[in-house]
Amino acid sequence: MGSTPGPAQSSALADPAGAAAHFLLGEWEVTVGDGTPIGKTLWELGPEGCYLVQKWTGLAEGVPDSLCLLAYSSEENNWALFAGESKPGGRRSLFEDGNMVGNELRFVTKESGGLAKGKAGRFSYFNLPDGRIRELSLLSSDGGETWETEYDLVWQRKK
Repeated sequence: MGSTPGPAQSSALADPAGAAAHFLLGEWEVTVGDGTPIGKTLWELGPEGCYLVQKWTGLAEGVPDSLCLLAYSSEENNWALFAGESKPGGRRSLFEDGNMVGNELRFVTKESGGLAKGKAGRFSYFNLPDGRIRELSLLSSDGGETWETEYDLVWQRKK
């Protein structure tokens, strides 16, 4: 895929609404809340800004590597994210209806290997003012009245 364009360059390539997710581009070190490393990730831009590809490397016990495709549809006016994990497990996840809500790129969880039956899910990337990203997955057992945290991660741009 070549070099990753900066935000100004990448935004010029895509539908302006779709370019809103380009804050994800680049290399990131990922930690849990206490600062323990859990993974590293690289987001690259596809041709003409039509999609983004994420390569995730798990660094903690039980955290598999994965590959994700984030694609914007100008017809649907939203994003979808499809992820596939390596073994053990080889789970897949699908997140749809991705839209920017303030500084949050929010998805509805349609399918997730870890999603228990009867639970609804919501998945988000937050573009934080200090340049970091927060990745948050929430689950609900009561149709979205209340939410519990599945995981909450912080991304710091790799230096």
